[in-house]
Amino acid sequence: MRDYYKPTDPLEEELVKRIARCLARLDRSAQSESNLIQRRGEPCAPGASFRAIVRYERTVDVHLHRAISALEKKRIGQHAK
Repeated sequence: MRDYYKPTDPLEEELVKRIARCLARLDRSAQSESNLIQRRGEPCAPGASFRAIVRYERTVDVHLHRAISALEKKRIGQHAK
């Protein structure tokens, strides 16, 4: 992520770390979902575990997009000066 976003200051560095953490969490969540499906087979009606994974993914996705948006807004603000 650092190579892609090339942070220029400590705030950008923190935002890039947050983006990377969110992506890692989404990867782990996808793996958990795959493991759950393999253990149970394709569920007809998603159970509590599946719903918890989906809720977690949604939360992490919101945080990911907020971090990306904050980084973009910061950079746009720097170019406007």
